[in-house]
Order: sequence, then C-alpha cells, then structure tokens
Amino acid sequence: MDKKKLEHAKRIERLITRRYLTAVLIIALLSTGAFVALKSALNDSDSTALVVNISGKQRMLSQHIALDVHRIHRERFRNDYSENLYYINSIRSRVAEMVAANKRLSSGSLAENQVMPLSEIVRDMYFGEMNLSQRVNDYTHLALKIIAAETFDQSEKVIEQIDQVSEGLLVDLNKVVFQYQKEGEDRLELISDMETFLLLFTLFTLMLEVLFIFRPMAKSVLNAEKKVSEVLNSLKDQVELRTIKLEQANQKLLEAASHDPLTGVKNRLTMEEDVGDTIQAFKSHQQDFGLVMLDIDWFKSVNDQYGHDFGDAVLVEFAYILEQHVRSSDQVYRAGGEEFVLLMNRISLKELMKRMKSLGDYIQSHSFKSKGKVINVSASMGVFHSSLLSGFDFQLALKLADSALYEAKSLGRKQVVLAHSDKSS
Repeated sequence: MDKKKLEHAKRIERLITRRYLTAVLIIALLSTGAFVALKSALNDSDSTALVVNISGKQRMLSQHIALDVHRIHRERFRNDYSENLYYINSIRSRVAEMVAANKRLSSGSLAENQVMPLSEIVRDMYFGEMNLSQRVNDYTHLALKIIAAETFDQSEKVIEQIDQVSEGLLVDLNKVVFQYQKEGEDRLELISDMETFLLLFTLFTLMLEVLFIFRPMAKSVLNAEKKVSEVLNSLKDQVELRTIKLEQANQKLLEAASHDPLTGVKNRLTMEEDVGDTIQAFKSHQQDFGLVMLDIDWFKSVNDQYGHDFGDAVLVEFAYILEQHVRSSDQVYRAGGEEFVLLMNRISLKELMKRMKSLGDYIQSHSFKSKGKVINVSASMGVFHSSLLSGFDFQLALKLADSALYEAKSLGRKQVVLAHSDKSS
C-alpha cells in the first residue's frame, strides 16, 4: 500500500513538475515574443522618424535650390563675382544633399545597418507614374546647368525650366512626406493593437494555468504574470515616449515647411494657399482684400557694405515691423530675398493705401541696429486690390502687384504704387 502511495506521489510529482515546466515555458515564450515583437516595432518607429526627417529636408532643399538658381542668375549679370561664387557653392552643396537624400529614400537604405523597405504606395511614387526618383535627379541636373550657362539667354532658359518644374516637384515631395507620416501613424496604431493582443493572450493563458494547474502552482503563476506585466508596461512606456518624440518631429517638419527659417513669417508655399482661400471668399461673399508686394530698396548694398549677418538682422527686424503694423486678420509672407508680401483681409482700397503709406513712412524713419551698426532703409510697394478687376486669380493678382512694385522702383523707389487694371492682359 505504501509502495502504491509512493508511486502515486511520484506520479503526481512528475505530473506537477511537467505542468510547472510547461507553465514556465509558456510564460518565457510569451515574454520573449512580446519583447521581440515590440522591440522590432520600436526599431521600425525609429526608421519612420528618420525617413520623415530625410523626406522633409529633401522638400526644403528643392525650394532652396530653386532660390539659388535665381540668385546666381541675378548676381552673374550684375558682375558681382564674390556673391555669385557664394551662391554657386551653395547650390552645389544643396544639390549633393538632395541627390543623396533621394538615393536613400528611393532605395530604403536610410543609414548604415538601417534599411526600411518601401511600401507599395511609396515605391509607386518613386518609380511609378509619378516617377519622383528620376524627377529629383533631373531637377538637380537641371539646376547645375545654371553654373555652366555662359550667356544671358542660356541662363534665362534654365530659370524658365526650373520655374516650370519646381512647383510641381514641391507638391509631389510634399505628398511623399505626408505618405511617410501616414505610414508612421499606421505603424503606431499597429503597435497599439499588438500590445492589446499580447496582453489579452497572456491573460488568457494565465487564466488557463490557474484553472488546470494545482494550488502549489498559484504563486509561481502570479509571479510569472507580474513579470510579463512589468515587461509590457516597460515597453509601453518606451512606445509612448517614442510616439511623443515622433509627433514633435512631425510638428517641427510641418512648421519648417510652412515658415521662412530666417524671419519666422510664412513662406511662399503657404501664401499661395492662403491667397487662394481669400480669393474664393471674395467671390462667395464679396469680402474685399489687398495684396501688397514690398521690396527693401538697395538691399544688396546693405549686404555688400555691412555683411550678410547684418543683412539677415535687417530682414528679421523688417519682418517684425510688418507683423506689428498689420492687423490680426492679416498675413505676412517672405517671398524670397528682400521681398515680402502682405495679405490684407476685409479692407477697402482707401484704407489699404492709407495704411501702406503710413507703413512706408515708418520704415523710412526706423533705425535698424545690430552689433553697433545703425542704418535706415526704405521700401517700395506694389499694391493690388480686389476692387480693381471683376475676375482674377492668384497668379494675376500677384502679377499686377509685382508690376506695380516694378513701377515704384522705376519712379525712384520709396513709393507706394497701386496696380493698374489695364495691365492685366
């Protein structure tokens, strides 16, 4: 009898031992699987943040390259060799960066030992109908032609070609950035679903262990559950931290894409969208508005005499003055170089001209100071108002304002000139 009890006890002991080892093995597999899966997801999140950063920088480089092409064209035929050489070196550097970024993005090789396979949508953007990879290479090759141009006509032709493709390329680069952001958000959502699944599966397994393993196993099961919970909570904290960093990076990229990095005011890309909305509001509700182009007079001489650092300080302070002299409903943009644009909402022609003349007087009386240097500048303004024409779009309004600005300069600068509707043809 004792022998049978001993054999039974040993059999129970072996059974308990097998179940205990099975329970431990299950817990170990679940913990390892959760760690490996979420670690992989975190690495994927890092790759997503990097690819969004690279694509956002590529988008910004396309704008700077177009601007450098115009600068080289302008400075070359002013016979300013030092200024022209500066912009030539600048465009070469930016072209090299953009080519490298395009190669990394189109191949998925983001960095050493960091490869991110392209999704079908992104691959189609780079190599399908949009053919963005080849277009970026063609764009950079075209931009470098400005350096080899020997005549005004050759240089002018490059300018025309750059202007034709730069806007469309910028729009498509913007689409790629938003696609990468969307895919990153989808991956974060997948991580969240994976967390939920792993947590539920773990709890279900633990419940089965409690039901089918004897009471002596209860303590071991609870300890194992606690360990799994700690691992999951630790990984969850890391995922949340990476999520916050990714959101912050996305916000900075959006801010950089819509604002001028030097002055902090909105850039030309944002201007076209805002003016388009304002024109639509005018057509629907007859809310008059004004579009004003401003140019700091003789700004090149400021750079030549005082240096580019002082010139940048003048631009920053000039942008600040514009922001202080417009209403909260108005907008200030930097179109490029020393040229700015004001979008004046819900304003009559009479009030608009009055405000611009007052602004011009203030600018002339203001002293621009930086690092012990003090100068005074003036500004020429070209003014377009919605009451001048019965039908117009953004391009026409900007063209009329630009023509008025040119007339202001021709009249000796320091002028506020209203656009003529007869120049709309």
